[in-house]
Amino acid sequence: MMKKVVGIGLALSLFTFSVQGIVYAKSEVSPNKVELKQMFESNIPDEKLLTSFDFKGIIKTNENKHLGKQRANQSKTDDDTRYEEEPNDHFESANIHDMKYYISGTIDYDDIDLFKVMVPKSGLYLLAGTTADGNLLDLGMGIFDENENILKPVDGQNNGKTKGLGYYLNRGTYYLGVIDLSDYGLGEDYLLQFSPLDNSTDTTAPNRPKVNQIDDNDTRVTGTAESNSHIWIQAEDDWIGNITTDSKGKFSIKIPRQKAGTHIAVCAIDEAGNQGEFSVQWVIDKTAPSTLTVEKITVKTSYVTGKTEAKAKVQVKSGSTSLGTATADSKGNYKVRIAKQTKGKKITVIARDSAKNAKIIYTTVK
Repeated sequence: MMKKVVGIGLALSLFTFSVQGIVYAKSEVSPNKVELKQMFESNIPDEKLLTSFDFKGIIKTNENKHLGKQRANQSKTDDDTRYEEEPNDHFESANIHDMKYYISGTIDYDDIDLFKVMVPKSGLYLLAGTTADGNLLDLGMGIFDENENILKPVDGQNNGKTKGLGYYLNRGTYYLGVIDLSDYGLGEDYLLQFSPLDNSTDTTAPNRPKVNQIDDNDTRVTGTAESNSHIWIQAEDDWIGNITTDSKGKFSIKIPRQKAGTHIAVCAIDEAGNQGEFSVQWVIDKTAPSTLTVEKITVKTSYVTGKTEAKAKVQVKSGSTSLGTATADSKGNYKVRIAKQTKGKKITVIARDSAKNAKIIYTTVK
């Protein structure tokens, strides 16, 4: 079940969002901390949208997370938490985050942490967090849209070190940003969560997407999933695409061509923000060996030689009769022993890779 509240924060009087839509140029440079601090100086609207949520819950959660130095002994995940991974200082390197989990992170005075999230449904959302009592960190947080514009919250609430900001967001991609406003932090810890506040009762994750076979010539991934769900596609550790399924659950998304053996994972996120389990495939090899050469064959030839893909199986045939086989070495060189053939006979040489993709060349005995 998705948690409703989690938090981070500093006193709301320190939050500043001067004008919604302040733009940061897309570049390798992270958002300017001076500008972020200036934005945290303006007042946050108090629309009483968050009053029904229990911020004390995250304080207890924070105490149970063994943050800070003890975190080094933990894995990158546990049942309800995902741990920040550096580098995530730029929009291009932001950690991909599933909002049904807490974020546990640490931050230095000169650091900025960025997390990329998918909002599957328009509505009211909470960005909330906490840091330990006595912590020197003065934690600032905010949300950027996909064009890297800082967004202005519509509401704010705090409870000691635990704070929350409310946002009306449209469906799409956003970035969560975390900084130290005090410039005192030295690897201080924090706990953060981003969650919907639409009181949705849907906590059922969609089924795994059904993904059609992917080979090393494909430039699209196709399949079916829950209708109107958002599909994320991952190749090894990189996110390579996302799209929304149609009313019948079908999807087709363009991807870069992948090498044979590449691990592909596809998941669906429904309109309530529930993320389903991944469907996993490995890109299959459908590409024949790119190289196959044959040295001249004469009536005196006892060995057919040439070059092909490393470790490929090479067969020499005359019509339907196999004359001999061999395996190419690590450099692609092969040598197949055959009986001497008569002049003018048609010879077929076939190289097959480990996936049995074949390249064929024809020659004539000289």
